[in-house]
Amino acid sequence: MYFQYNPDAPDGMPTERTLWQPYSDAYSGYFRTGSNISNNVSIMGGNDNGNARLSFTHLKNEWIIPNTGFERFNVSLSASQKIADKLTISGNVNYNNKSSDNLPAAGYNNQTLMYFLIIGTTTNVRPEWHRKYWEDGLEDVQQRRPFYQGPDNPYLAMYEMLNKLSKNGTFGNISANYKFNDHLDLTIRTALDISYEKRSQQRPFSMTKFPRGMYRTQDIFMYENNNDALLSYKNESQDWRYSLSVGGNLMTQSYDFDGMYADQLNQPGIYQISNSLDPAVADPQRYVKSINSVYGMGQISYKDRVFVDVTGRNDWSSTLPKHNNSFFYPSVNTSLILSEMLDLGKLDYAKLRLSWAQVGNDTDPYQTSKYYNSIYGNGFTNPSTLYNADLKPEITTSYEVGTEIRFWQSRVIADVTVYSNNSKNQIIAIPIDPTASYASKMVNAGLINSRGLEISSTIKPLIGKFKWETTLTWSANRSYVRELAPRVDSQIIFSRGDDVSIEARVGGRMGDIYGKGFERSPDGQIVYSSAGVPAPLDPIAKKWGNVFPDWKAGWSNTFGYKEFRFSVLLDGQKGGKIYSLTNHKNNEFGNTKVTLPGREEGIIGEGVVKLADGSYIPNTNRVDARPYYEQYYARANAETNIFDASFLKIREARLEYLFPNKLWKGAKIRNVKLAFYGRDLFNFTSFPAFDPEGGNLDNATLTPGVELGQYPSTRNIGFNLTCNF
Repeated sequence: MYFQYNPDAPDGMPTERTLWQPYSDAYSGYFRTGSNISNNVSIMGGNDNGNARLSFTHLKNEWIIPNTGFERFNVSLSASQKIADKLTISGNVNYNNKSSDNLPAAGYNNQTLMYFLIIGTTTNVRPEWHRKYWEDGLEDVQQRRPFYQGPDNPYLAMYEMLNKLSKNGTFGNISANYKFNDHLDLTIRTALDISYEKRSQQRPFSMTKFPRGMYRTQDIFMYENNNDALLSYKNESQDWRYSLSVGGNLMTQSYDFDGMYADQLNQPGIYQISNSLDPAVADPQRYVKSINSVYGMGQISYKDRVFVDVTGRNDWSSTLPKHNNSFFYPSVNTSLILSEMLDLGKLDYAKLRLSWAQVGNDTDPYQTSKYYNSIYGNGFTNPSTLYNADLKPEITTSYEVGTEIRFWQSRVIADVTVYSNNSKNQIIAIPIDPTASYASKMVNAGLINSRGLEISSTIKPLIGKFKWETTLTWSANRSYVRELAPRVDSQIIFSRGDDVSIEARVGGRMGDIYGKGFERSPDGQIVYSSAGVPAPLDPIAKKWGNVFPDWKAGWSNTFGYKEFRFSVLLDGQKGGKIYSLTNHKNNEFGNTKVTLPGREEGIIGEGVVKLADGSYIPNTNRVDARPYYEQYYARANAETNIFDASFLKIREARLEYLFPNKLWKGAKIRNVKLAFYGRDLFNFTSFPAFDPEGGNLDNATLTPGVELGQYPSTRNIGFNLTCNF
């Protein structure tokens, strides 16, 4: 029995001894069961001359952290009408609205719940002891932290540290198709995609990062317009079919970002830019981009046995310099129905696919001339990346061979695809000497070769009253770095300080992960200091593997009996590496079983001590567990914090029942279906954090191979009901 925190006392001071015990909800109590409620109504109708469909969808999400979630509305309308014998007008429009009073912050920082759970609490502290998050008489001014003064109060973060969002978007198109005759037609189309998004972030007084609070807003307007025309001709003879199409597209894209930042507030609890203690900082960003294109495609087939498709496209991009802004990329695809050309015995069907294709790509706007990056007060700032007035388009060349075979009356289907892609002239920013006033410069560089194999097989062992269909998929991919820019041997894709980096090195693979490890003796033993803890890490970073898996696979099974249908999907991956910051922190604080040895009697690390003369002797120094594990699992030690990313998941299980229509004969209801489902039900993995399939969100890009304070993955269980009138 010990004198401990007393939640019933105003000052928390104990008056009597209480049992030192863990609480089962010490961590789970900060979460809740989340929910998704979705409703959809669709109305459709038509006749020989036209049709229309109207759909409305509403989704309400409440996430696993209290006071987080979002709401989304979507309305879509599509229609097509033949207004003359040769003229048909079609169109569709979609409106969507997404809003949230608070989206969860992610990552390892003092504004996330996971940061608090990792370093700010223990198993003998109950969550409700933090629910009161303001000090008495200092509401909106001083947060209450009854224990550790490092992390912010988690409930203050949940209910006062808000990330709000309101987004409205509309996209759609209208087209007209005119048939000159049975062989020739013209389609003209215009499409529009517009969105307007309002974001805000507010932080109260006394937050660790913002002692005087903070309020920021961002208004984002995005617009894209496409206008295209396509003239198509098709014809056929007894054995031949052929078609030819030519067209063009005009694309205009604009982005308008207006940010206003008040990083210190004058008065607490008032979240307005006008409440800024200092002059508010404006962060405007604008860009406009256009691409003009012409393209053509043709197809010819012989006796529905041999098919040849040829395409060609030329783009003119505004983001490339005038002398390099035009780029052409063609493709050729061939299919041969071998079962129609040869006697293949018991094979019902066999097809061979061959393709060669090129794809061109441009870059972001304003990379080819000098532009000022931002405006602050009466001054301008230069960008950190040096422009390049001679940029060329990226070109990716792909080769693919595949085959599909069917036999046993198409109850067994197999598909195999082998491919190879070469990407050259990639537009990347490479580091340069900072004395040049720039951190990097834009260049065309590199040759990346990607190779892969994809296999799928579908078997129907049972047909008839009882049905069973099973499908197995398997795929593997490797991307090799053949070349980078001259005098550049490595391109950093992602890095976190001195901890780990994901790099593209010449001769290596895309996704290789590098980091420091133990200093080791010539025979491979860990070197310890005279204090009994591991010696400082080897300063030379090593490659510890690759973040991408050796292979991925999936296995689905569907069973049917009368009106019942049951399906289950398993998928997983073998190999891949992932760095876990959560593992480092949990081991550093002694929250894992691997740190149990040595807590009472200390620990002697298995290895050697390096003497002054360069020789080695066995380590016999006993040291307390805490300093030992802090050094052994140090954050920068990639060797002890990188793990195998293999996993096997029960991705989805679904049971559904189709009610007989005769049950609803008088109500004009039909096709009533009730289904119960579960998604991400189980995850079998040796990864010590939550889910090796996750990654780190870096500038809106999910980077695999790095886990930084990951949220728990969720298991979703629900039902849906559908019917037709």
